[in-house]
Amino acid sequence: MNRREFLTSGIAVGVAGFVPGAFGAGDARIWYGARLDADGRAHASGFDADGRLRFDVVLPARAHGAGYSAARGELVVASRRPGDFLWVVDALTGRVRHRIAAASGRFFNGHAVYARGLLYATESVVTDAPLPGGNGVIGVYDAATGFARVAEFASGGHDPHQLLALGDELVVANGGLLTHPDAPGVKLNIDTMDSSVVRIDARDGRINAQHRLGAALHRVGLRHLAAAPDGTVAVVAQYEGPVGDDVPLVALLRPGRALAPLELPQQERLKNYVGSVAFDAGGRMLGLASPRGGVALFHDVDADTTRGLIEVPDGCGIAATRKPGEFVVSSGLGGVRRWLAGEGSRLTGAAELDHSRWDNHLLELA
Repeated sequence: MNRREFLTSGIAVGVAGFVPGAFGAGDARIWYGARLDADGRAHASGFDADGRLRFDVVLPARAHGAGYSAARGELVVASRRPGDFLWVVDALTGRVRHRIAAASGRFFNGHAVYARGLLYATESVVTDAPLPGGNGVIGVYDAATGFARVAEFASGGHDPHQLLALGDELVVANGGLLTHPDAPGVKLNIDTMDSSVVRIDARDGRINAQHRLGAALHRVGLRHLAAAPDGTVAVVAQYEGPVGDDVPLVALLRPGRALAPLELPQQERLKNYVGSVAFDAGGRMLGLASPRGGVALFHDVDADTTRGLIEVPDGCGIAATRKPGEFVVSSGLGGVRRWLAGEGSRLTGAAELDHSRWDNHLLELA
């Protein structure tokens, strides 16, 4: 059962039960996630270590990822592709500070990031045919002027999805798919898709480097990213080919090196689909979530050894905490789990967490 089937079924059963203080007494951390409630309404929600909702904003439609600015005390909630809104929300109270509409002829692709006093969002140009160089763009918004749209950069391909800010560079995953808002979910170019990861100068939009896995792997859609403290970027994929094919789903992009696939001992459990990725606080452990496989897998990159795997039905949201080796994972069928290397997983939750269909991403708010 997936989120869509769950929503139409009318049942509300959580994958986790409430364990007060599962993260330790006095823990003041807050996590953000997008969710659907039991009535199918979309929310942007923050919850604490005891499973209590700290803020809860009703949205006009489902959201996907979010960008966070500790300096501004706010996060930007991005609507799912093809999205038409970004909402800027106070990270403590949930008060909506700004509502950003998609520019004419553009739609949002579900992710945004703060850098250099600006907000950068992945977007696509609405067109019935591929544009030379790709239909993907990065919209640039000035936080100091009420998020006015001040620039637009080419992303170097189709369907730019998640992006990270590393110094004066943006790292952008171009999923490679051509889509159209009149047919949400329809993939128009699987046979010719061209996925890549690009490094873009955040100041002027110049593409500094572009990385691909190779022509033989053109159906491997690179979509989500996570950065370690040393600048290593993990890139994870969703494969658009036969389910039985053995293709790389995870690659590492180290500073100054080529994109290098990572072999995982239990990769078959991921069902050729990784929906979200996070490095732990130490930059050594990689957490991978697969809603299609119904698992979260934890891999020690330094030792090249998988340290754990837990069952999380329709699990996709994953976030590292400030403790090395610790992650939080959410389920699209309801509930949240905490996993710590050497201890395994514990159930975390409350009624609001258990009876919510969590979307693809989680984010810890500092």
